[in-house]
Amino acid sequence: MNGESFDMPEMVNFGIVGCGRISDLHAPGYLANPKAQILAICDVDLDRAKTKAKEWKVSEGMVFAEFDQLLRLDELDAVELLVPHHLHAEMTIRAARAGKHISVQKPMANSLSECQQMIAAAENHDVKLRVFENFRFYPPYLKAKELLDGGAVGRPSSIHIKLGVSHAGGWDVPMDAWMWRIDPDTCGGGPLCWDDGYHKFSIAEFFLGDIEKVKAWIDSTGMFDDEDEAPFVVDAPAVFMWKYKTPRTYGSMEATWSRHGNFPSKYYSADERVEITGDKGYIWVNQCTANSLRNEAPVVTFIEGELVEYHNLESDWFSSFTGAVDHFVEALFMDSEPVLTGEQGMKIQRFAHAAHKSAQIGTEILLDELHD
Repeated sequence: MNGESFDMPEMVNFGIVGCGRISDLHAPGYLANPKAQILAICDVDLDRAKTKAKEWKVSEGMVFAEFDQLLRLDELDAVELLVPHHLHAEMTIRAARAGKHISVQKPMANSLSECQQMIAAAENHDVKLRVFENFRFYPPYLKAKELLDGGAVGRPSSIHIKLGVSHAGGWDVPMDAWMWRIDPDTCGGGPLCWDDGYHKFSIAEFFLGDIEKVKAWIDSTGMFDDEDEAPFVVDAPAVFMWKYKTPRTYGSMEATWSRHGNFPSKYYSADERVEITGDKGYIWVNQCTANSLRNEAPVVTFIEGELVEYHNLESDWFSSFTGAVDHFVEALFMDSEPVLTGEQGMKIQRFAHAAHKSAQIGTEILLDELHD
């Protein structure tokens, strides 16, 4: 591996870079996959990395505070970059130069030019680059996509995505994890519409194809206090509307922050729902990260007057991470293209950039005409 001519490996050796909260969702997939192992760990907080090493049964000699030390490991095949967004491009390029395959967290980068540099580095050093997008492996979304592609709703005309977020109801997210996400210099935007929003823009493209143009409004809300007194604000409420390149096909999304809400979740307190409309009826996806609609089937259709509920689907959000990990491991084993490739990731990034630029300048943005 390591960018050389392809030979079927016996095992893919991964390095986990960044041991924040999200690593608890990534690592189990690698630990459970018989074709992969976590060989090494890197985090600027060495004590935190050592704690994870014990949990994941990684040798203490394979724990690093310096990224370049990890990259010098000859037996290392690939890295999983779980770091703040402003570090994605730099660390991806360094990993590519070291001959390591790269899985990088979304959003891909904070500018389109950075995305291009990441893609070029991977191509120049003959390594695979994928943007980790677990939502495309969430079983209810996959079922909805299967139904959609099978013509269940006939000709689709619209999709609506609802994102509601609260700081209560899910697992504890340390304040330092919030701090870099509400800082535009490190996050690139806000925690809802930029950080988490990338998932939703990805799903919008996944279901109904390429986007032509977008119009957006992004407001702000105090995280814990009224806006006039709030030291910390989030990028909500927000509304996005877009037109697909497919004729007569549209999409919309709303993002809201419920300061006093409580969305039950084993993970982040984010509540997502999706509605897809066609000329035969509807597909509803009722669950994702949180589980506010606790008694509803994960997927429901109302087609030509008939209501069908799909209860027997794996709906634990964690399964989407396992699916994404397994897919990348298999892509490395089979020398196939992963999802999202660098080019696919940049396409979603263009959508996100266009939406945010629209909110800034107050007009619709054509994606094909967008530059940094």
